Amino acid sequence: MPNFSSFQANPDNLRTLIFGRDPSTLIDRPLTTDSSGNLTTVILNGTISSVLGATITAGTLTS
Repeated sequence: MPNFSSFQANPDNLRTLIFGRDPSTLIDRPLTTDSSGNLTTVILNGTISSVLGATITAGTLTS
């Protein structure tokens, strides 16, 4: 039996990656964050349902 390490020596390999699927092309795309670590997602259409464990702060939207 080879002597494989059971611990991860590189902390970069322990990062969590979150992907979303583009429904029109069925391609998985990574979600991006800004310099503060906030998600930079933009909802183009549709509704959001079943949000668990989130804090939503409402404000005024202008265009």
